[in-house]
Amino acid sequence: MNVRVTVLIVAVTGCVLAPLAGLGAAPAGAAPASARTVVYGFGGHCPSGKWGKPEVRPSRAWFSLACEDGIRSIRWTDWRQASASGRGKHLLFNGTGFTPQQATIALSRVRVHDGRRYFAHLVIKWVARGGRHHHEAYNWKRTSLGWYWD
Repeated sequence: MNVRVTVLIVAVTGCVLAPLAGLGAAPAGAAPASARTVVYGFGGHCPSGKWGKPEVRPSRAWFSLACEDGIRSIRWTDWRQASASGRGKHLLFNGTGFTPQQATIALSRVRVHDGRRYFAHLVIKWVARGGRHHHEAYNWKRTSLGWYWD
């Protein structure tokens, strides 16, 4: 084999394989590619304002600092790296208790905390008696009392 051909083969092989060399390693501080996106502040604890217990496909949650809003019996129809959606019973405080209504829930806006991807935005939509459409949007954010869906 000619020396020029050998050098050309080595050069072409290096150009093709070099971009693939780092595919198996995640950058420092990044979440592993196989890790599922989680949600914080769910699980039915009130108030929920903590970074502990990240969850995938939780079945219930309470929102706002006063926990006057929530959703239970969540059935997730989709849970992806960048979004999640499902259905459940929206619990709206009526002054003496909670009125459950069929609702949809959607999670989005992925952020990273301690190297783990999490959803930071949620939207609940429901139709009240009389056919009036409602929606609520919450963000996982820091308040003076800690992290809450607000």
